[in-house]
Amino acid sequence: MKKPLIFLAALVAPAAAQAGSIDVTPSSRVSYADLNLSSAADQQILQTRIDAAVREVCLAPSGLSNLSEFQQWHSCRDRARAQVQEQLPANFALASGRDRL
Repeated sequence: MKKPLIFLAALVAPAAAQAGSIDVTPSSRVSYADLNLSSAADQQILQTRIDAAVREVCLAPSGLSNLSEFQQWHSCRDRARAQVQEQLPANFALASGRDRL
């Protein structure tokens, strides 16, 4: 059985890739197979999982003294959240059964 997932990938190259290392784009998958998305409580649980995944994918700079690093981190978070928002309407429809033919 295919488990419902939300896929999240950082759209900003990690610092290691910029330094000449192997280019690996951080990503995370958020499962909601155990949640009933018609429930407000379960929707909040999903949001908590998404927030954790965004923090995992978009690592905060060790210090906020470098404006460029801060801007990249902030941009990564914004794009990751936007990417999730694009997936949510379809996933909520699937969870409620509205997507059935």
